[in-house]
Amino acid sequence: MAIIRAFKKIDPPGCPGSIGGKPRSFCLGADPRKAAENAWMLEAVARMAYFTIGINPRASCVSKTLHDRHFLRKHGKEAYYGKRGQRNDAAIASADASRLVRLSMVDLVIIVFYFALVLAIGFYLKERSNTGEDFSWPEEK
Repeated sequence: MAIIRAFKKIDPPGCPGSIGGKPRSFCLGADPRKAAENAWMLEAVARMAYFTIGINPRASCVSKTLHDRHFLRKHGKEAYYGKRGQRNDAAIASADASRLVRLSMVDLVIIVFYFALVLAIGFYLKERSNTGEDFSWPEEK
């Protein structure tokens, strides 16, 4: 009964899962596999929320405007995100090749030099370390 009441005001395909006030949750899906996938996703979101509150107890929810912007682009009436053959694919297909960034020889030399420098620093530090403790932060006293 609680599930029916909870989903009276919500579009079930748009919200395939819910977390209750106590340690209870439920997930919906077109088939058992999709329901299990939604449950896994709900668990991942709950875990992120748990760690967010652990890092910053004053963390708040995103604004309704930001939520709607990201949610409705995939689930709203005029959804375009993730729809093949629509806005995203058309924009990529019609991209003018002359506007793409091209790297000059100087750019490539800088990138290769930077990569070699990072590798050299890594090998140098590897030779200087003796134990795994060399990689940890010093403990505060």
